[in-house]
Amino acid sequence: MKKSVIVGFVAVGMMGSVAPVSAQEVDETMIVHAARVERDIKDIPQSMDSLSSEDIKIQRYKTVADAIKSIPNIALPDIAGDYNYIQVRGLPRNLEQANVPIYIDGVPQTSLYGLNLSLLSVESIEFLRGPQGNIYGSNARDGIIVITTKKISNEPEASVTVGVANYNEQTAQIIASTPIIEDKLLAKISVNHLERDGFVENTYLNKSVDGKEKNDFTLSLYWTPNQNWEATLYLDYSKIEGGAYPYVPESGSHDRGDDLKTAFDVEGLFDQSSRGAALSVNWKTNDTWTLSSVTGYRGIETYGRFDADLKVTPDISSALVDNWIREEDYFQELRLVSTPNETPVDWIFGLAYYKITEDNNNKVAMKTGSMDLAKNAGEFNRDTYTAYLDANWRFASTWLLNLGARYTKENYEIDSSFYNAFLAPAQTQGSYDTDYSDFLPKIALSKDFGKNQTVYASYGEGLLSGGGTWMAEETTLAGERLGHGKTYEPETSKVTEIGYKSYWLDRTIMVNVNLFDAVVNNLQFAYADVSNNTRIAPIKEVRSQGIEGSISAMLTDAWDAAFRFGFNDAKITKVDGYTGASMAEGERVPFAPEHNLHLETSYYGEINDDWRFTPSMSLGYFGDIAQDGRGEKHQSPYYLLNANLEFAYRDDYAIRLWGANLTDERYQTYSVNWGGSNYSTYGEPLRIGIDLTANF
Repeated sequence: MKKSVIVGFVAVGMMGSVAPVSAQEVDETMIVHAARVERDIKDIPQSMDSLSSEDIKIQRYKTVADAIKSIPNIALPDIAGDYNYIQVRGLPRNLEQANVPIYIDGVPQTSLYGLNLSLLSVESIEFLRGPQGNIYGSNARDGIIVITTKKISNEPEASVTVGVANYNEQTAQIIASTPIIEDKLLAKISVNHLERDGFVENTYLNKSVDGKEKNDFTLSLYWTPNQNWEATLYLDYSKIEGGAYPYVPESGSHDRGDDLKTAFDVEGLFDQSSRGAALSVNWKTNDTWTLSSVTGYRGIETYGRFDADLKVTPDISSALVDNWIREEDYFQELRLVSTPNETPVDWIFGLAYYKITEDNNNKVAMKTGSMDLAKNAGEFNRDTYTAYLDANWRFASTWLLNLGARYTKENYEIDSSFYNAFLAPAQTQGSYDTDYSDFLPKIALSKDFGKNQTVYASYGEGLLSGGGTWMAEETTLAGERLGHGKTYEPETSKVTEIGYKSYWLDRTIMVNVNLFDAVVNNLQFAYADVSNNTRIAPIKEVRSQGIEGSISAMLTDAWDAAFRFGFNDAKITKVDGYTGASMAEGERVPFAPEHNLHLETSYYGEINDDWRFTPSMSLGYFGDIAQDGRGEKHQSPYYLLNANLEFAYRDDYAIRLWGANLTDERYQTYSVNWGGSNYSTYGEPLRIGIDLTANF
């Protein structure tokens, strides 16, 4: 089976009496796309991991969060209300900017809502650590995730999968493709449905807090009028409905297998719809150059409601919070790429424009009578203009120099209004605008030792956008209200890596390991002062140092394995003098494990000429996780054990038995102090199910 950059050695005894069936042939090279051209992963001078479509299928990764759990030094904490963000090497996120964007077929997804995408008809997922500013621009401060969808087959084909699991889970998926004009115009559709009860019970309302129903739809068209032109149109729509904010009070500890319970008098709601379009066009102007255009659109509408005090309160004083977020993103990029090895230097030139608009508002209201106590609203626009280049120069037979640079300019403006029934004046409004620019360099030097071994050193810089938040009003030190949202400055990152990549034993084993030093400067941190006014202060420096790596291996013709590991010492290293902030110098950055290990293995067995079976297993270990910035609260290390067993009849039918979190661990993913009490959200409990698949 074609394994990703993940790397492994594992010894597990399996099915000795059953004849093996050969896994997929191992490629001589492992090709990745994140460098904007197809390259052997060994020749990419930076830390990255890749999961193939076969990895995704065998290990039953259904979402980006599922896949991330298998990748070292990357974490996606699920914060209540589907407000997700990704941490790389333990480094923190700031107020309202995603520091690790997700690109799908070249189009960025940067909203903090909806990052946990469903994996439908995906060819590969590539995880790059370290700043990617030279190719991917601002907000790739700490890394990037690149998703490439599967190419459409020139033969009619379809697949239908249905499944059931505990918590009344029901799933269904349909993927179908067909040529409309043979060898010229191809089409594919994907439909996905998930419905389940929640994992946390609201004992006051006698219903689960976080039930979910999700529906996804994608349509792809692929057009090749001749050998020099190709175009792909990708359309998608997603709808999520359910509960939200499954905060559990920390009045007692929760051990393995315990039921999770809470008590709110306001039912949490979460309703989100997402729609997108991407048009990619490639024109091979000659044997040396290809001109590409990528045009994208993304619209996300989110509504959430939760209990204002997260507990049962008499109706006369009970309050709720409603949030509405409406976002639209527009993207256009032009890229000129030289054919690898056709010129003395391999070039990539690019221009890009990215526009983000949001129209958001929220309110705090009494549950009875719906009297508004407080309201915030904000409309903003962010325009980002970039120009970049990337060059690979093999100046000697075994030496490769990679140079990259990007110039970024951003314009930001926001109109805000704030209402508080207990203040005078009750209503204020104002506006704020800013613009800034930055130059982001990258340099890497690689040395080959024979055909299969490479050592590299690299340095790169990243940028996270500044701006203003609509969630909290700017005030003077004396408490005077200014009518516009809190402003915050851009953040920068600087990362140095030294790494080693190699193939062994006829490329049946791949090894990848690197050491890194990552620094984030000017982290914008929000906290409440002694008067409970929101303040934003710069954390002068956050630093993470560590190691990560992987080993993947075909142990036999029918048995493969992977082992991945990561360690990071992410701490606040320099804090400017100010009071009230809850980040202490020398303490660990919260919400990401300091180390994690992942082990997985798969076996391909043959029962007879028609039947085969594939057992697979994965085991993840997640080290200590700080839950606050002062080192006062921690999630102890825990394991996650998953297993799958699939029986397949020819290539026509399959039945899969699966289990996730088989030891039913209770582990916290996020903690908050609300009204003087501590609350936490938890990871998914034990889940067991069965899937049936028919291929046509």
